[in-house]
Parts: sequence; C-alpha cells; structure tokens
Amino acid sequence: VNIENTDFSCNARQGIAGGAIWISPVATPTADNGVTVNIKGGSFLNNFSSTNSGSGGAIGMEHTGVLNIDGTTFIGNYGLADVGTDGGGALHINGSNNRSNINGRLGIDLNIANAVFVANYTTSGAGQNGCGGAMNLGGTNTTNISNTIIKGNSAVKGGGIYMRNTSNVTLTNSL
Repeated sequence: VNIENTDFSCNARQGIAGGAIWISPVATPTADNGVTVNIKGGSFLNNFSSTNSGSGGAIGMEHTGVLNIDGTTFIGNYGLADVGTDGGGALHINGSNNRSNINGRLGIDLNIANAVFVANYTTSGAGQNGCGGAMNLGGTNTTNISNTIIKGNSAVKGGGIYMRNTSNVTLTNSL
C-alpha cells in the first residue's frame, strides 16, 4: 500500500485503533500475507481514536508487517486508552511476537524518517493508562527513527515514545 502527499484531518474511530488509518492483515498473518505500508509526505492533523484495546489517534497497526513513514507531519492527534499499556496519540503499533512479517522476522518493522510529531497526546478514562504521547510501540522487530522531531507530546507514561516488547531500536539525528 502506498500513500503519498495525502492529508488526513479530523477523522475519528471508536472501538479499535487508528483514527485515520487502521492496518491489520488477515486474521492469521504469516510471512506470505503480512502487509507493507509506505506513507510519504502529507499530514495527520487532529485525528482521534477511542478504544478499549489500543488507540493511535492517527494510525493503528497490528500483528505483522512493515510500516515506512517518510516526510510526514503528525500534529494534535489524540488517543483515548482504556486498558493496560495502550495509547499512542499519533501511532499505536501492536506487533505479534509469534508471527513472521514479510521480511521473515517476528512482529512489525517500523521505519520513520524526516517526520514531525508535535502536540499529540493520549489519556485514559481510568487515569493509569495513556502511554506514548506521540508513539506507543509494542511488538516491533526493528524500529528505526531518523531525522525526526518529537516535541511537545504528552501521556501518563512516555510523553514522546512508549516502548514495550520491542527490539533493535535505533534513534538517529532526532529531537
């Protein structure tokens, strides 16, 4: 899937993650049916997701696959989380630790470059949740973030980025 120079603004979703975009392969993903999504340019502004098992005001992704984001702006997205370590004002990534993606690795490969994450936030009705003001990352095999601004985001835990069950994380030339 390729999305280029597209703006998503004021979208809302209840019941599952991803206020603007929800990415989930088939019910039982394998290395042969994971998904690759490329987002280049464009913006995600003031999108909202409310759910009892995830969040991601702008984008939610689960199980297995590859998500590449390049030159994209995320501002004012909001994720309302209700359970455990859920949240992610802009991104909620929930990879599977027992399913291979199209690269033959477990979970999700996430690559972010030249992006901006500003004033995204997550909260919880219960008060203890809401993790990852900009990003809530779980079950990623590789996470590469470069030349990216992550500023002025807020959450109960991890105002910028909240990570759980992640491996191979690289953050380069980012603020």
